[in-house]
Amino acid sequence: MIEIDHHKEREKFGNLSLVKSPLSSTSELVFEVIYLINPNLIDTNIAYNIYTGIYSDTAGFSYETVTQRTFEIAAYLITKNVNPRIIFTNLYEQNPIRKLKLLKLALSRIKVWEDIKFSRTYILLEDLKKYKASYEDTESFVSYPRSLKDVEIAAFYLEKDFGFKVSLRSKLFFNVAKLAKKFGGGGHKHAAGFETNIRDIELLDNLLRKEISLSLKIV
Repeated sequence: MIEIDHHKEREKFGNLSLVKSPLSSTSELVFEVIYLINPNLIDTNIAYNIYTGIYSDTAGFSYETVTQRTFEIAAYLITKNVNPRIIFTNLYEQNPIRKLKLLKLALSRIKVWEDIKFSRTYILLEDLKKYKASYEDTESFVSYPRSLKDVEIAAFYLEKDFGFKVSLRSKLFFNVAKLAKKFGGGGHKHAAGFETNIRDIELLDNLLRKEISLSLKIV
C-alpha cells in the first residue's frame, strides 16, 4: 500500500510514503506521479477527478500553496476536455434544502470576538437529526464566520459522538496549524483542525480565545 499526501503532520499508513509539502493538494501530487509514469494515462475521467481535487482542496485556487505549476497542471487538464464550470456546479450548486436549513441555523449562532479577530459557529448532533442532515452537509460552514469583515480567524464546531470536531481557518497572517497542534491536531497555515472530547461550547470558546490571545500576545 502506498501513502500519497501533501500534509507533513498526518496518520501514517502503508508500506511506502510519497509525501510532498507544501503543495496545493494531494491531487497535484497524484497528477505528477501519473504524468511521470505515462502522460497518456490521463484521460478525461482522470483529468476531471484530479482537477476537482485540486480545485476543492485549494478553495478555487485561493490558497498560498497554489503555485505557477498548479495552474500549469490545471491548464493541461482542460486540454483533456475538463469543463471547469461543470466542476464548480457539481461542487457548489447541488445543495439539498436540508443543508440550507442547517446553514441558516449555523449563521444564527455566529459569535465574534473583535479584540482577537476571532469568530465561530457550531452545529449539534440534534440539529443534524432534526433536518435529517449528514456531517458532509456542514463541510463549507467554517467559511462563513471567516468571511466576516475584520475577522482573521474562524472556527466551526461540529458535534460528534466523542465531543467536537473543530475546523479552523484564517485569512492572511494567522497560522491555524500551530493553533490546532496545541489541541492535538494539525493541517496547513490557513486550514487546519482538531478533535476534542470537550462538550461544553463556552469552555471550548474560552480555550481557543486564550490560545489565540497568547499567539497574538494579547493577554
